[in-house]
Amino acid sequence: MSNKVVTTKYNCVTFLPKNLFEQFSKMANLYFLFMTLLQLVPGLQDFYGAATTLMPLMFVVGVSMIKDAFEDNKRRKQDNEENKQVVQCAPRGSRAFLYTKSLDVQVGCIVRVSENQFFPCDMLLLSTSLPKGIAYVETKNLDGETNLKHKQADKAVARLAKTESDALSNFNGATVDCEGPNEHLYKFEGNLTLTDGAKISIDPDQILLRGSCLRNTQWVMGVCIYSGHETKIMKNGTNARAKTSKIQK
Repeated sequence: MSNKVVTTKYNCVTFLPKNLFEQFSKMANLYFLFMTLLQLVPGLQDFYGAATTLMPLMFVVGVSMIKDAFEDNKRRKQDNEENKQVVQCAPRGSRAFLYTKSLDVQVGCIVRVSENQFFPCDMLLLSTSLPKGIAYVETKNLDGETNLKHKQADKAVARLAKTESDALSNFNGATVDCEGPNEHLYKFEGNLTLTDGAKISIDPDQILLRGSCLRNTQWVMGVCIYSGHETKIMKNGTNARAKTSKIQK
């Protein structure tokens, strides 16, 4: 599963048909389109003909389409910035961290995040720079709360991932069995199976969610468990909707 995130509504091919459908889903535009068609019927034309309704309709629809294109382009730029964010990632089987784009992170990769960076995916916390595997996370992009959340790695896991080399060697063959992608931010059920067969239960305090930011902690390491549109922040997101005024409603 790619870690690429796309929140835009249109592309070069779909913009014209999709946006025209949205424009004429509005009753006001549909009414003036109907009136324009009536003006084309012989015997129903007024003195100026279809131009009396066609020109204002074209102006209103044209301005709305330009506004929608501008807003969608802003979403596209934000997506590109997030997808091209540089992160330290060790692909499965790798013995070293590499600098790569966020969109190239895959499930099973071990990711290293530094202070004040946003997490590029949903991660299982392995170790941190603080004693006892503690990390502090800001989640205002997820729930609007500005107070820092306390996260802590499992003690046995933190001992096996004290250094980068330890994490890459000890968790190279480990597997995570967990529930499928869902929108529950504070719920997680799963188990981490180490290479020696030992199973460790995972709870929500060990999960670092995409969209949250690392604070007051020099670095953390974690393994990617959900990526891209399977992350919890994307599961909670809604598609961009066409804006409708109260008068139009």
